[in-house]
Amino acid sequence: MFRSLNTIALVVGLAVNANAQLPSLDAERSKNLGIAYLEQEQPRTAAEQFRRVSELMPQEVLGYANLAAAYLRMTKIEAALMWLDEAESLSPGHTHVLALRAEAMISSGNWSAATEALSWAIEASPDNPTLRYARLLAIESGGVDDAAERIAQDVATLVRLVPENPVVRLRAAKLSAEDGDFTAARDHYGTVSGLVEDADVPPRATTIVDRGLQAENGPLVVRGLTVIENVLRPTEPYKQALRAIKSPVVGLPMLKFSDAFYDRLKQERPGSIPVIWEVRSGVETDAKGTSGRLDFADVNGDGIEDWLVSIDGEGGSTELFLSDRLGDENGTEPAFRHSLMRPPGQAHFVDYDNDGSFDLIGTGPDGVWLQKGMPDGSFIGVNDTSELAGINTSRLAVLDLDNEGDLDIVLAGDDDLHFWQNRLDGRFRLIDDRVDVSGLPNTESILPLDVDDDEDTDLIVLDANGRLRLLDNRRLSRFVEMPIDDDRIYGSVTAADVDNDGWVDLVAIDADGALVVKRSNRGTFGPAVTIDSGPVSVVEPLDFDNDGWTDLAVAYGEAVSLLRNDSTGEWSPLSVGNTTAANLDLGGTDVDDDGDLDLVVLDELGVVIVYENDGGNANNWLRVSLVGLQSRGTKNNLHGVGSRVEVKAGLHYQVQYASRPVMHFGLGKRDRADLVRVTWS
Repeated sequence: MFRSLNTIALVVGLAVNANAQLPSLDAERSKNLGIAYLEQEQPRTAAEQFRRVSELMPQEVLGYANLAAAYLRMTKIEAALMWLDEAESLSPGHTHVLALRAEAMISSGNWSAATEALSWAIEASPDNPTLRYARLLAIESGGVDDAAERIAQDVATLVRLVPENPVVRLRAAKLSAEDGDFTAARDHYGTVSGLVEDADVPPRATTIVDRGLQAENGPLVVRGLTVIENVLRPTEPYKQALRAIKSPVVGLPMLKFSDAFYDRLKQERPGSIPVIWEVRSGVETDAKGTSGRLDFADVNGDGIEDWLVSIDGEGGSTELFLSDRLGDENGTEPAFRHSLMRPPGQAHFVDYDNDGSFDLIGTGPDGVWLQKGMPDGSFIGVNDTSELAGINTSRLAVLDLDNEGDLDIVLAGDDDLHFWQNRLDGRFRLIDDRVDVSGLPNTESILPLDVDDDEDTDLIVLDANGRLRLLDNRRLSRFVEMPIDDDRIYGSVTAADVDNDGWVDLVAIDADGALVVKRSNRGTFGPAVTIDSGPVSVVEPLDFDNDGWTDLAVAYGEAVSLLRNDSTGEWSPLSVGNTTAANLDLGGTDVDDDGDLDLVVLDELGVVIVYENDGGNANNWLRVSLVGLQSRGTKNNLHGVGSRVEVKAGLHYQVQYASRPVMHFGLGKRDRADLVRVTWS
């Protein structure tokens, strides 16, 4: 509830839809715009939007609460308190309102009143770590009676709520050492050992802690921990851990109206538009195989995504094809030129060294291989400098598993999963002992996904028996397996938010070829619902008609079809065409740059063809390309892999996680989006 908005881009101007049939629609748009202006550090303009919200929806707490947040940003405390009084008159004891009141009290130096407001908020939301940490800081600053006892209680609760948070664990270690509980101090200190190792903490500090723990000398332990804490403060994992329990800004807004507000409104149902699929020439490889993969990225900077084609098997290969924006002389056929050939296996585009150029990583008969991308679009081999070279595996995943701003690697070995931490110089370090995941030999697939929306990337794993497994990322490179209630055996799994509720669902093909959806409810997956009895061999989520709802491209052997999502849970089959051999993979990319997604199909004979989408651009669309800042001396996941991207247009809401450089959002008949929110990974 109280979470920072990492990046918000304002997409439209101040205009509000004058033709809205309900004031609620105007209120939703004004709310969206107000949040965008607030996060762009324009609180005065944000206040204008929130004032309009309160006028349109006077019975809703949000308008008044967000007005208070805007005035807190302007350091106008009295005005903020006035609007908070209005909000509390509507909803006494509202957690968000109480938290904002506490911020106002802190800003005016009234620590006792801040502590009281936070205590009321905690009574309403006892498991909110942000409230607990805020009260802890208020108690420390305000000379509250029985402060030590109350701080100890809040720290103990925080350890229970966020057990892997290094900020909390270091504080708990200090308190335990001060109280003479050295067993607990050792336990708390042990949870941050990996972070201490990665941060190159001076040996003198760790020696002090070790000596203090051995001698059970509390002051010595606290002194060493304080040095370690000071060294860790500027590191990205520590800063992210702090942001998880303490907002970096004053006055976080409410993001949603009450449930009653949305219950009164009906989400518009998208209308169907005619789409014709025209077969266009693609590329032919010399490879043949039984499994394959397509990946897309703009390697040569011409604005059109290039193709990375991988086919596994004895006659397979990995080949890169660079696109030509102009195509043939008539401008009707896409054109590609062959750029690179590598061994058969599975390959990915990845910027592993954060230099802005796309690199390649893949598997093959001789193990993992790396190719470093150069600014001119060429590649050079770096296997000689990488510890990954020669490791035998057939499956890999790329993600920032430790939230340090660079991309790490998870490999599926015949003995277990293996986790490799990026050193950002072409080298990787094995950290299996720290991750402590075991019992997953010969994993079939690894799907990186922030299942619980807590700003770290989890893993959906399809094990050797075809069972779905969830590894929850607890940060500090630790994963804990969480149960998925499902007895089905699956052959493949991918993810998409098919119902536009902000939680990404699983789309899977079971062992019998049935296509199923497992909807997510706040990070917990529901039962598998069959939407196509199949037999389906390949599935790829994409919004082919730009209506803002994720459809599914599917292959039934040689036949290619689409399942159109009508927004009500029903799926309408639409035939696309047939290829000359069984299909291995499908991909959506805008080959002709006309605003709708074309369908790229790879078959087992190594032929890649394009089905050109003619008609999808009758609806509007938005492309989002993530480009991070390059700063000397800092790490940054430059292409935002794993970042959460939200698009709002009135009541319409979409979420995607960045798994490739360009994301495509359909807008339907809406001519604009209100805002784009990016939670950077």
